[in-house]
Amino acid sequence: DSGAAVRLGNIETLLSEIRDVFCIICNTIMTADIVVQMSDRPQPVIWILHEWWDEPMIVENLRVRNIKHLTLQTVQQAMCDASTIVFVCEAQRQLYQPQAPSEVIYVGVPDPTFRNLQIEINLPQVNSNGSDLPSQTASTSETNGEGVDKSTCVKEFVFLCLGIVCPR
Repeated sequence: DSGAAVRLGNIETLLSEIRDVFCIICNTIMTADIVVQMSDRPQPVIWILHEWWDEPMIVENLRVRNIKHLTLQTVQQAMCDASTIVFVCEAQRQLYQPQAPSEVIYVGVPDPTFRNLQIEINLPQVNSNGSDLPSQTASTSETNGEGVDKSTCVKEFVFLCLGIVCPR
């Protein structure tokens, strides 16, 4: 029963229609213009980068994809304007050297400093009559036993992920 609504159109119009957005997530370098545009809003803008392009490669990739609304300068501005930029490894963060705060979330390989991170998610269970029993907790904990206070977990939220849909 959970999923995501997909809406197409002008981002400002969409955000005026969806009033309970608390965080904006932009996916790929191709959303740099949206990062810059959304940085004026009160919601944090999280920008997830997968690409591994130096400046000449950014220019070339925009050219070969015929993307005219983005420039190297737009990407550089987004590197300053995002609330947080998420990189897939430390070397990628060093390549881009963002002015904005940034984090590394390793993709495909564990963080070299990985210390037995445990994730607990209570998924909805189905009782004997077939109806869903609500699940309201999600927590993370490390081996030292410290975790998220379940009473402070967000029960409902809107997840807005802005990105590019293209065949791969």
